[in-house]
Amino acid sequence: MKKFFLHVQSVIGLFILASFTMMACNNYGKKITIGKNEVYYKGDATQADAQKLGNYLKEGNKYFDDNTAFAVQVEQQNGNYITRLVVDREKIKSAADLNDEQYNFVAGEISKNVFDGKPITVEVTDEYFKPIKTYTSKQS
Repeated sequence: MKKFFLHVQSVIGLFILASFTMMACNNYGKKITIGKNEVYYKGDATQADAQKLGNYLKEGNKYFDDNTAFAVQVEQQNGNYITRLVVDREKIKSAADLNDEQYNFVAGEISKNVFDGKPITVEVTDEYFKPIKTYTSKQS
């Protein structure tokens, strides 16, 4: 599983300082940091939701590591969680470049390990959290 997350991590966008500056000027929600990484939360999502997601993504360097700055966003709308993961536009030119099986797996793992098995939506996004493709976990 770690190999899978390393692969996912390889297609996830590396943020440069300018990207973080631009994100700070927009309404991406409140922010917590986990090492160099940022987790934004908005809507009905809480700081605890953001912390739990960030901690899970940090465990075993699944997504976050100490050497690279990544950003994710969690939002809760009408009881439904949406997790947004940014990908590197240099590596992912279009939705067709995404591995659906891998991202469906990621959605299921986040649902199970962070949101108590509740169905969630994972949006793969650009650096402005604009969706490229959406995946929905199945209820466990």
